[in-house]
Amino acid sequence: MIGVIVIFFYCIILLFSWAVAYFVLSRKDKYYVLKRNSIIVLVGLFPLYLYIPKAIYHEIKCSETFYFIPVDKVEKPNALFVKGLPPFNREVEVGYLTYEVYGEGFGVEYLITSPERDIDINNLMVNVDHIRINGINDFNENGIRPDEVLSDLRYALLASQDEFLGFVDNQVYIYDLVNKKNISGYSSIYSKNEGPDSIGSLLSFGFEGCSSIPNNRKKYYYDFEIFKDTFN
Repeated sequence: MIGVIVIFFYCIILLFSWAVAYFVLSRKDKYYVLKRNSIIVLVGLFPLYLYIPKAIYHEIKCSETFYFIPVDKVEKPNALFVKGLPPFNREVEVGYLTYEVYGEGFGVEYLITSPERDIDINNLMVNVDHIRINGINDFNENGIRPDEVLSDLRYALLASQDEFLGFVDNQVYIYDLVNKKNISGYSSIYSKNEGPDSIGSLLSFGFEGCSSIPNNRKKYYYDFEIFKDTFN
């Protein structure tokens, strides 16, 4: 269906270029045919001006995708700090049930988030009023001891999504907060979903998502999978 829409859209552009040449140029001009054809070609090739940069960017980004995990799995932590991962990267408040679902998905008892940019453990302990543990920040009423939870915290899942030319470049790392290094990670690129009737979707037609995730692993919602591939 999208292919038919693309062809229809391109025919409209060609018709528009012919109309521009017909109404703007004087047919008495001896170079009328040359000018008319030049306008039709220049306007008719307009989609390529957008398509070629997208194709080059897509090819480069697909060649840069990565996937790495430790040779030997690490002992699974009891707590995990999460930053940048949807839906926790939004400014709206995330409910308790969302924390519960993701906590079960990762298989950890405590899922920790904070608006602080510095994810150093000592900084989190100093700004304990800013953190949420399993969606809760009123620890007195729920029996959670944030100092004890943070003292056991060692790993963070850090995610980022950058958009450019209608593509989303997704990168996810599991970061060792103690040794300050990434121990696993993956990246993927895919076209941004702007709706089936949008111009952006038409210009993204034919560009498939790509990643370096092994074929035997789940490609979607891989955030849980990278955690399982990293920890026992």
